[in-house]
Amino acid sequence: MPLSDIHQILFLDLEPLNSDQHKRSIRETGIVLGDLQFKSNSAEHIANSISTYQPVYLCGHNLRAFDYQYLLNSALAPLVTQLEIIDTLELSLLFFSENTLHKLPKTYKENDPNKTNDPLQDALLTRDLLKQIIKRFYQLSPSLQHIYFSLLCQTRQFKPFFKWLNPDITPYKDTDSLSRAVFEALGDKIQSPKTLPAMVAEQPVELAYIISVLHGEIEEIRSFPPKIYFDFPHIQEKLNALTFNPVNEVANLEQSALKYFGFDSFRSFPKFQAANDSIKALDQVSQKDIIKGALHQEDILAVLPTGGGKTFTFWLPAIIKAKRTRALTVVISPLQALMKDHIFNFNHKLAGLASAEALSGYLTMPERRNIIRRVINGSIDILYLAPESLRSKNIERILSYRYIERIVIDEAHCLSTWGNDFRHDYFYIAQFINKIQDKKYSNRIPLSCFTATANKKTIEEIEHYFKSQLNISFEHYIASPKRDNLLYSARCYGNKKEKTQQLIAQIRIIKDPCLVYNPSSRKQCEMLAEQLSTDLGRNFYAFHAGMSSALKNQVLNDFISNDADGIVATTAFGMGIDKPDIRHVIHYEVSSSLEDYMQESGRAGRDGQPSHCHILFNNEDFDKLFFSLIRQKLTHPEIKKIFQSIRHYKGRKVGDERKIVVSINELAESAGIKTDDEQSDFDTKVKTALLELERAGYIRRGYNVPEVWVTSFEFKTMEQLHDTLHSHGLSDQSEDTGKRVLYQSIVLLAQVLIKRSTQRFSIAIEELAEILNLDTDEVYHVLDKMRDMELVSLKEDLLISELR
Repeated sequence: MPLSDIHQILFLDLEPLNSDQHKRSIRETGIVLGDLQFKSNSAEHIANSISTYQPVYLCGHNLRAFDYQYLLNSALAPLVTQLEIIDTLELSLLFFSENTLHKLPKTYKENDPNKTNDPLQDALLTRDLLKQIIKRFYQLSPSLQHIYFSLLCQTRQFKPFFKWLNPDITPYKDTDSLSRAVFEALGDKIQSPKTLPAMVAEQPVELAYIISVLHGEIEEIRSFPPKIYFDFPHIQEKLNALTFNPVNEVANLEQSALKYFGFDSFRSFPKFQAANDSIKALDQVSQKDIIKGALHQEDILAVLPTGGGKTFTFWLPAIIKAKRTRALTVVISPLQALMKDHIFNFNHKLAGLASAEALSGYLTMPERRNIIRRVINGSIDILYLAPESLRSKNIERILSYRYIERIVIDEAHCLSTWGNDFRHDYFYIAQFINKIQDKKYSNRIPLSCFTATANKKTIEEIEHYFKSQLNISFEHYIASPKRDNLLYSARCYGNKKEKTQQLIAQIRIIKDPCLVYNPSSRKQCEMLAEQLSTDLGRNFYAFHAGMSSALKNQVLNDFISNDADGIVATTAFGMGIDKPDIRHVIHYEVSSSLEDYMQESGRAGRDGQPSHCHILFNNEDFDKLFFSLIRQKLTHPEIKKIFQSIRHYKGRKVGDERKIVVSINELAESAGIKTDDEQSDFDTKVKTALLELERAGYIRRGYNVPEVWVTSFEFKTMEQLHDTLHSHGLSDQSEDTGKRVLYQSIVLLAQVLIKRSTQRFSIAIEELAEILNLDTDEVYHVLDKMRDMELVSLKEDLLISELR
């Protein structure tokens, strides 16, 4: 098609009158037709100007769904209804499916994002985009051009484009011929070719978009653009039906394990046996059986011994599904150190084959933004999330861009209120699953629960929760927790001094890095690490929840890489850390429960080699443990005080509810709970109280709300702010556009903060975004830069609704 015939196309873009959206009034329209280029707010003027040109086609970006509806309500309606529609958004989604978003590239707004849209410039950009689309079409192989033309030349959306383009192609005569051509073009990416004829005949547009994601002739595509999911909610399930055959994948499991992990065998464990065992399972619990269950969409409850390879058991099916279907597996994991360890191991073992990342507190804002971008564009196969992050609108928004194949709950025993590792936010998981299940899903997202620490009561509680909330009935894979390679010993000492001397003497003869548990106190943990380092002349580091994310990350990396001789840890190191060659786990104090001890001692010998688990204790340890448990216990009067504190907040009325935003610290302080005493564990107490109040129907927790405290900035005057910015090379006179825009944004945000500084409350990120006329991501970027310059601090609050 010679581009000289482009004069047949009327390129149009309009800007609506925002104050009059219901009437669909037009503020201004841009027109490009041959050598005619202008913009006008008069439909009559436009109609008169183009009357002699006799266009045949009308072209715009998102024309069909947006602009055309306004045009039908204008004086241009008689003209545009005679023209055939070419929509560059629909074409861009097909021929540039590697792009996540398909907005017009409005380069004229680069230096000023708040500049008003120019409909004439946008009409010119639409013309340029159509030229790029034509170029991309002819870059495809002749066989793919033939397939697209045959599928789409008679469809409402694409017929005008191919009619105008008029390629020298004869469409396939029948459905079977076209189906064979598609199968030959995509090869083994099609695992169920019998589904092709029906799609060719009944859903040619969806099949074309599926082919655009699968063919990979120009660039590998990892996920559908979000707009495709919006227009065709079930397109991912159709892709799954074409590309994934569970029978084939199960038959090839050994080859898949070898390809991704370097071994082709699966481990088996004795089935858990108990008196009056009501759990029906196999005599052996096999990793392969669990993986097969996942590939067949089972809901899985698996209990494997520590070191039993449960991570591999949910990684492999996630990779298989991702490679076939581009789907995402979400893993909910309770500890940041655990997530960091899993991500390191995954990406080390599978570099270039698959990708896993975590959205956690370890990340800087640029790292977080990069991971979010990669999740959305489909280049991440497994995403780890902390349970606390589930109460985030931003997380829900990010996940809406992807099709989630499975949700894996790691360390699922944290859901049981019976256990000491109970995590309150695990009780939000069911609500979270309901919220992210949009129109893309015909069936509920499958669920897997994994743990190494679960007795019968814990298993029953997990089952009851998911049965009552999501009507899930699990397939059970319950193995015995016994570890034959671990050698246990316990010895009582007369006093703490004697116990410490024995600890030092014992470690002195240990050559390998070891793990020492001192679970009761962060301060004691640091003191013991310092004493071991001094007395032994070796590097021992403390590890506990009070440390910064960066420091914990460094300690963890040093320990895994054997640059540290040992770690003295609280239970923050309790779950899932995968250093396979820990030969000695020493408990300097007793654990708070047998389940906790199994979890903690299970760090030893995860490679199957003989390893030692020692307990050094004296009678005072038990007194300290009981006293600590009593102090952490939440009482009825404390719950009552916290509820009274909630009721004292004014909040705002929304229907029958009263909404307040408040921090954990505020609630604890107002209820008289000490926040400066680590033994009181005020965070756990407040969250437990909120959970019980929510379960009783008194309140409802909403999303966590990222806030900026208006009194938490480190500059007193705008002059001081300008001096700080200048010291970092930022100025409104900077030749670098990015630096100049950042400077202006920081100054605007600072003015808002100073204006609010007489008020004792925080400002939501969304509110700042609205005030500054910026996207929330841009506000986060500015705040991140201000935090780096120590100009402002961030926190996260809870949104609570009082129901009665």
